[in-house]
Amino acid sequence: MPQFTREGYARGKDLLTLLEELAEEKGSSVSSITFRLMLNKRPYIVPIPGSRRKERILENALSDELVLSQEEMARIDRTLEETDFLIFGGSRIRKE
Repeated sequence: MPQFTREGYARGKDLLTLLEELAEEKGSSVSSITFRLMLNKRPYIVPIPGSRRKERILENALSDELVLSQEEMARIDRTLEETDFLIFGGSRIRKE
């Protein structure tokens, strides 16, 4: 899983930093930000989170109260588009 290597982490650092900043501004978590982003994308997208702990289930449920502005969502989308991820089994093509 190359996204969990040192290089993979370095490539995704800008996105992680943005998500951490948004989470801090909103008094939320990175997972709640990403969960809310997916819920806002399209009405037919239904994220299915997995969890082993009830705290994480509650965190996911509380993301329903989280509000992301259009500008915040656009910032995330721009960062996603600009990020050259290392992923395993995905459809993203590596730019080398």
